[in-house]
Amino acid sequence: MTTLVADARYQILEGGVRLVRLEDEAGIGWLREYRSILRTAAADFLKRGKFDGDRDVVVDELMELLSVGGAVWLVLDPEYRLLGWAAVRLRRAAWAKRLVAEVPGVYLYPKRTPRHVFRALFDTMLAWAAAEGAEELAFTSRRPIRGVEAITGAKVVGCVYARPIPKD
Repeated sequence: MTTLVADARYQILEGGVRLVRLEDEAGIGWLREYRSILRTAAADFLKRGKFDGDRDVVVDELMELLSVGGAVWLVLDPEYRLLGWAAVRLRRAAWAKRLVAEVPGVYLYPKRTPRHVFRALFDTMLAWAAAEGAEELAFTSRRPIRGVEAITGAKVVGCVYARPIPKD
C-alpha cells in the first residue's frame, strides 16, 4: 500500500483516502466545520456500539480532547467527505510511572471505507503515541472486534486491547 505523507499531520492513502490529524485550536476549527456530519457519525457510533450516549456530547468530547493535548484524526474520501474519525488521549498510568495512549473511540463508516484504512489509521495512531512518549496504546470495545488482533498485533484482554509501543 502506498501512502503519501504531506507532513506529519496529513497522509494520503491508496485510493485517495486522507488521514488528517487534528491538534490544538486549529483542530477545533476543523471539528466545527465538520460538526454536522460528525454528529451523524457519532449517532451511528453510539447505535452500533449499543452505547447510551448523546451524539453532541461525543463531538464535544472530541473538541475537549484537543484542548488537553490529545489528537483526533478525520478520515476523508478524495472529495473531503467524512468516512470516519478516531481519537487518542494521553495520560499517566495510575498503576505505573509511564505514559499511556488511550483510544476513546474509532468510527469508520461501514461499506464506504476501504478495508486498508483501519490498519493505516491504527498504525498512524500508534506512531503518534510513540512520538509523544507513550509506552502503550489501549482501546476498549463493548464486544470483541473481528480481526483486530490480526490487524493491530494487540491482544485481547477481555474486550480491552493493548499494544505495547516498542522503544527505539
